[in-house]
Amino acid sequence: AATIANSYNVFDNGIGTISHHLLVADALGRSAILEFYQGAFQVIENSTEWQVLTNTPVYNRSVSDLKALCWRYSTACDALESVEGDINEREAMEILQSVSQNFPQGGTIWSAVYNLKARSVYICLNGVYSNPQYLVLQQTGDTQ
Repeated sequence: AATIANSYNVFDNGIGTISHHLLVADALGRSAILEFYQGAFQVIENSTEWQVLTNTPVYNRSVSDLKALCWRYSTACDALESVEGDINEREAMEILQSVSQNFPQGGTIWSAVYNLKARSVYICLNGVYSNPQYLVLQQTGDTQ
């Protein structure tokens, strides 16, 4: 994933403005954050059963530093730590809602919860959490 990400220009507003960072995962539960730092995407692998990513840069920062820097990161981490990451899609969406609704800019544009084993995604758009959309993702060649 890092090789693919590094083959693209991540700047869309000029040098120094990152247009995104990435959280990638597989169906076995392995995940990594790819964050652009010093000219390339750096890989931050998960050390727990979950990873949290907000708009706060995470490379070379401890969890305690990130919690102090970003209340959204802290809220999501605390919720996951309290149940050792054992949550379902609805509970994950509730965490996203809690960090979206109190966001100073008025909420997030979209929130998504991916179930890689089931190849599905729950998504809420424009801060409307009362009616999440459920999509089943198909792989090339699927006949279902």
